[in-house]
Amino acid sequence: YLRNTDKEFSYWNLGDVFGTLKLVDDSTPSVPSVGNELITNGDFNDGTTGWLSNYAADAISVAEVDGDNVLKVSGRWNHFSGAKRLMSGDFKKGDKVTVKLDAFTEDTAGTSCTVIFCYNGEEKTEMNKEINVAEWNRALEYEYILAEDTTELDMQIRIQDFANKWNGEANKDFCLDNVSVIHTPAAE
Repeated sequence: YLRNTDKEFSYWNLGDVFGTLKLVDDSTPSVPSVGNELITNGDFNDGTTGWLSNYAADAISVAEVDGDNVLKVSGRWNHFSGAKRLMSGDFKKGDKVTVKLDAFTEDTAGTSCTVIFCYNGEEKTEMNKEINVAEWNRALEYEYILAEDTTELDMQIRIQDFANKWNGEANKDFCLDNVSVIHTPAAE
């Protein structure tokens, strides 16, 4: 511990110990921005609000799993059937979109969780992550850099066969939870 032995110089005075203290302007963040969340209801606590299916109006529902709401995609016609989310904004070429989600399926042919972005009238990307069957695959993460400007992104999430995406047998039900989509503008 410090003992005040010098009456002229006090260790209890921080100005004496460290010199002149300067207040820092905290109005500007010291860490770079991490982007903007594009969706709400990624936890499905508000039912299917904001979510669609890319194949049938009644194909998505909310189920409770271990006390948690999850999006259930059922009655799939084929391996291209999945959940869909439309997002509007001012998206520019070079912007980054980061998707994080949890996925579950008992489909032994469904060994890939695929995220697809469509915009300006066509499919632009297909990102695949190999997954384990019959267990929750937590915190799957996908990153995509936009190839051109757009005002609307159509994100689709599917479960497919990792080795052969054309395998039509990968059409069983699957569940999603904790979906997040972060938009980070390109550095100017």
